[in-house]
Amino acid sequence: MSSMAQCSQKESVDPLWLADALAAEGGTLARMDIGIDADSELYEQVLVLSGKAYPEAAELIQELLASFQEEKAKEKRPAVLAQRRPEDTNRLLLNLLDLLERLSSPKDRKIIARLISFVGKWPEQYLWEPTDVKNGKHVPIRYAELKRRQQEEVNAFPIAFAFDDRQFEEGMQKLGLRPSETEKVVSIGCGGFIRKSDAETLRELFRRHERQRKIAAAADKTGKGFLLEMFRGELADHEYGYTRDPEPALSALGLTMQELSKDERMYQSFLLACRLEAKWYDEHC
Repeated sequence: MSSMAQCSQKESVDPLWLADALAAEGGTLARMDIGIDADSELYEQVLVLSGKAYPEAAELIQELLASFQEEKAKEKRPAVLAQRRPEDTNRLLLNLLDLLERLSSPKDRKIIARLISFVGKWPEQYLWEPTDVKNGKHVPIRYAELKRRQQEEVNAFPIAFAFDDRQFEEGMQKLGLRPSETEKVVSIGCGGFIRKSDAETLRELFRRHERQRKIAAAADKTGKGFLLEMFRGELADHEYGYTRDPEPALSALGLTMQELSKDERMYQSFLLACRLEAKWYDEHC
């Protein structure tokens, strides 16, 4: 009988059994779901909530959490891509969350509802092939092409911009709202605003774009394909050749020099991109 089936049959769970079940799944998830923040949070939060619900197992569960985080850090290598979470793991997590919901405080129940949504989104929201089709063949996707596709999705999203009253009224009309319904919109900065009801959808769009970029970067084994294009593209867009300041480009990618220095492949790719951009600027400007 699977650990999931056992869980669904237990009215009261043996804390040691619970810890064993979580330990068995943690190693798989740590190795498999690299770079997927929602899935890491899912497992970590399940551990935290389990420790709250079963104080007698809290010490052991805390050890599992530390072990999971350590293994996740070790396995955070670019070559590891997201894979399908086993269905048994899905069922185990869903049943555990259902059980924990009955044992938890109202505040924790809100967290559990969010975690359940993470399970339900797998794998459609996470699985993505970093390829493009050229002449009927699948080839690694180019950074410029991925950026173009993502920009098209952002452009298609219902966002309005306003810098005066007239533009605000037009923007509200674009969103299907009356100008007086200001409580139904939220600012996204730089003069932009969206319907409050669309806020989570927009956040998920940006999270998906970030996951796609990470997966495509991970697929570049040499650092001279997608990664090099990505770094050169952002360095050029942020005038590195003129300023010789890489920080704006890194900021646009959500990266820091400290993070790059921990990944030799990315670090060397970035240094090469800087040299090539500087050389191009010196030769052409």
